[in-house]
Order: sequence, then C-alpha cells, then structure tokens
Amino acid sequence: MTLPSKSHQGYIHLISDKNITPFSFFKYIVYNPNLHQKQDLEMIIKHEQAHASQWHSIDILLANIFLIFQWMNPFAWMYKKGIEENLEFIADSEASQLVNSKKDYQLTLVKAVSTSIHPSLTNNFYQSLIKKRIIMLHKKASKAYHQWKIAIILPLLAIFLWSFNVKEVIDYKKITTETPTIKTSPIQKEEI
Repeated sequence: MTLPSKSHQGYIHLISDKNITPFSFFKYIVYNPNLHQKQDLEMIIKHEQAHASQWHSIDILLANIFLIFQWMNPFAWMYKKGIEENLEFIADSEASQLVNSKKDYQLTLVKAVSTSIHPSLTNNFYQSLIKKRIIMLHKKASKAYHQWKIAIILPLLAIFLWSFNVKEVIDYKKITTETPTIKTSPIQKEEI
C-alpha cells in the first residue's frame, strides 16, 4: 500500500489515513491530517522539518546500532534516551522560532500527548518528555557565559596538561671504587 505523497520545500509529505503520530525519517514526513487542526499540523510539520533538515534520522540509526552491540549495558540505553531527548530539544527550539507564538507551540505539544505506537527508528513528534521540552523552550542560552567559561577553562586545562609533560632526565655518574691503600711507615713494618 502506497501512501499519497506531495513534495513541499524539499521534503516528501506522506499522508496517511491511519491513527499514527507524525514522524519523520530522513526527508520523509508522515502524518494524518485528519487527526490535527490545521494550525497544530503546521507547527508539527515545522518540527518534523527541523528533524529532517538536520538529519536526525542518522543519529537515531547510529544510537540503535550502538544499542545492538551494547544491549546489556545500561549506559547504552541511557545514551540512546539522551540522544533522543536532545534531538527533540533541538527540533523544538528551531520550530518554536518559526512559529508566531511559543505559547501556541507549547499548547500543541500538550495536545500532542498520545499513546499511539510509532516506529522506533523514526523521529516522532510525541514523546513522554513533554514537560522537559516545554521547560527547555523557556531556557535562554547564555552565549557570553559559555564563552567566558571556555576562555577560562581551556588555558587552565592546557597548563594542567603541560604540567604533566615533564621530561625526566636521569644522569648516571660513574663512581669509581678504589681500595684504599694504607701507608705504613718502616717502623710499623718491623713491629708487625
């Protein structure tokens, strides 16, 4: 079964009639327009375009491949979850700059909470971290603070690493061991 599609701004929109959550996979954006209001759908599509334009599908694929080899490692699972959260924060940040109202975007996030199943290898709009995503939308990046922090830490780190770069020179001196000779006087020889 092929989905009806349309090309828009370099992205391929696949329109589904199934009860699915919108998601993107590379340049493909899949959604059901009947499940969302027009204004909400526009914001969702901008979010998915942010995923597609930054090739987040590659990050998700690499995280899943890593997880295949490290499936018993709990840190691999946390790493994958961290990547997924970070990609959502990035897409939210970019999409919120393209919409008229951040408040409307946040309301769309809240409306989007759903229990629908989505493919695990795709970037989906819905996740259970809505609260974190809304909090991240309110945070402002302090570029000046980060630049000062880097300007101070990097020289200190360089000095710290340089302090361990000490060349140890061991100079061996040859010590001659001479046996001491006892000089005896002629008188002492006779007494012995």
